[in-house]
Parts: sequence; structure tokens; C-alpha cells
Amino acid sequence: MVDSPHIPDARDYFASNAARKRLRARHRAQWRLKAYGLLAIGLAALALAALLGSVFSKATGALTESYVTLPITLDAAKLDPTGSGDPKTILRADFAGLTKKALKSRFSDIKGRKVKRQLYDLVSGGASFELAAKVAAQPDLLGQTIAFRFLASDITDLYLKGAYGRLERTPPQGRLSVTVDSGTAVLASSAPDFLASMMLIKKGLLTKAATLRRQAARQDVGAREYARRAEAASSEAERARNDALAQSAGRARDGLLAQAADLKQRATQTDGTEVLDRDTPSVLVKAAGGWIKLTQISPTGAQGTVFAPPSAPVHDSADWVILTDRMPEAARKISDHQIVWIEQLREAGAVSTIFNWRFFTASDSREPELAGIRGAAVGSFWTMLVTF
Repeated sequence: MVDSPHIPDARDYFASNAARKRLRARHRAQWRLKAYGLLAIGLAALALAALLGSVFSKATGALTESYVTLPITLDAAKLDPTGSGDPKTILRADFAGLTKKALKSRFSDIKGRKVKRQLYDLVSGGASFELAAKVAAQPDLLGQTIAFRFLASDITDLYLKGAYGRLERTPPQGRLSVTVDSGTAVLASSAPDFLASMMLIKKGLLTKAATLRRQAARQDVGAREYARRAEAASSEAERARNDALAQSAGRARDGLLAQAADLKQRATQTDGTEVLDRDTPSVLVKAAGGWIKLTQISPTGAQGTVFAPPSAPVHDSADWVILTDRMPEAARKISDHQIVWIEQLREAGAVSTIFNWRFFTASDSREPELAGIRGAAVGSFWTMLVTF
């Protein structure tokens, strides 16, 4: 009789120590794979949350819009010469001119065409159309003086939302005296109240000096490269051209270094005066209801341009404040004049902010404050409908 070959039991194979080790290793590999997958999904979810958070945080400003309320006289003789009350006749009237007149009446002390254009830019170009629509719908308003809420322009709205910096208030320690002559004001304080603003300007000088030194370093690289090319030139003409370029780059380098050295020297001085321009932070002084933009500054005194005249003489007064916008005027779309006007309107309670329903009901527009998403939303809806 022939013995049958021994067939090992599968249970013995899977119950061995080696099998258990393989099983544990496979379980650990599966756990690591699952952990890597969960980690990847978690990182993707965090990235998506950060992206959506950034989008929504930056887009929330569009959900509100700003208005400027001004008194306006609706002259029936100009807006409805025929006296018919016909909306078509009223809509043809010069409401844009009426809007400008309301702004000029509010700030009657301004002069100059450029300054007036800046004043008109405080309200939206569509504000006069909204005024015309209101009067056309209510002809009985003709002949009255009403308080109309004008839609603010995009620069006014963005400033109110902090996009162009904010005015930092610095309470003074000393008493202020102001002398005004032909629109120029000379300020003197009994304490070094302007020292902090002066140090801010000097810090900007150091930053500008560092920028000039970097530019000088690039010019130096160019000068050395042109000098190398001149030495390796194969013709006299090529040598002369590279020599000229090297000398030009060298002069530019030396000029930049000289400017940087001058700025550094000015920044290290604690006395003297500093000049403020469009490339430096804007420093304003408010006293007795007046606004002065500083053009020169020293620790205890300053000189500036009167933007809004004080309502009373300022002599040995403690009721004043220094206001600073760290963003230079050259770096923002809104001017210092416009900032002062907006602040005056805000103090008078003439500035309001409401929910921007227009954002959902209006379509695209060349004026940002008049634009909305309705056109894009409708187009996206029909596109997706056709796709489905």
C-alpha cells in the first residue's frame, strides 16, 4: 500500500509566527496608508477653508455701500421750466450740475479747478441719476430743499472701509498757537508734540536710503560688467561704447549713493526741520474746526497749508490733535483734500453705510460702486442650464 503525500494544513500556515508578523506588518501598512490619505484630505480641506476664508473676508466689503447726505434745493424753474410735472421733462434737467452745486455749497471755501474736480469725485457719477429719478417720481418735491442721500464714489467708500489707511490720532501734550497768512499756517507748540511724526518721517528716509543703495549696487554691477566688456572688446568702437556705458553706470551709482548718504544724515539728526511731500506719510492738524496739512515739521513747530480755516483764532490752545495717515498720498487714489472733506462730513453725521442690495440687483458698470453680480449670475445660470 502506497502512503499518500502529506498535505500541510492551511490553518498551520496562517497560524505560524511568520504569518502573524506578516499580518501585523500589513495592518500597519494599511493604517499608514489610511493616515496618509486622511492627512492629505485634511490638508486639502484646510487649504480650501483658507482660500474661501480669504475670498469671503475680502469680499465682505462689497456687501455694504456708503452714502453722503447733503441738502439740495430743487429749483422748479430750472428742473421743470414748463411747470407740467412731466417726468420726461424733469429727467432732461441738469441734475449733475445740481449735484456739483450742492457739494460746492457744503465746502464753499475751496478754490481751483483741480481741487473742485477732487470734490466732485466724492460722490458717484450715478448719484445725479438717482436724484433725477427720485424727483421725476415725486414732482411735488420741486421747489423744496431736501436732504438727499448721494451714493458715495468708490474712493470715498474704500477710504471709509480702511483701504487707504486710517488716520491715527496723537493727543498733544503742549498748547498750540497758529498764525495763518494767505492760506499758509505756521504752528508752534509748547511741547515737542511733532517729534513722533518727525521720527516717522525719518524712518521713511532710512527706508528710502536703503532702496537707493540697492539701486546703486545694481548700477555698480553694470559698471563693472561694461568695464569687463571694454577690456575684452575686439574693436576700438566696441571698447569706446562699453567705456561710455561703464562711466554712465558709475555716475548713476555715485549719484544714488550720495542721495542715500544725504537721506541717512538727515534721518540721524534729531533737530532741524523735515519736508513732507506726496511720498511721505500725511500729517494733518485739526484745531478749532480747521484742518491744516503739514508741509514742514520740527519737534516743536510746523508749517502747512490750510485745507479748512479754523473757526476761531488758535492761540495757546489745548484743544487740538495730530492725525497721521501712514500711507503716502502718492500711494493711494484718494488725496489729502478728499480725506479732510470726508472726515468733516463724517463728523457732521452726513456719512452713512447700509447693506448693498445693489450688489445683487445691478449688472456690470464702469463705475465700481454701481456694479453688481446680476449679469454674471444670470449668465452663469443659463450656461449651466444649457450644459445640463
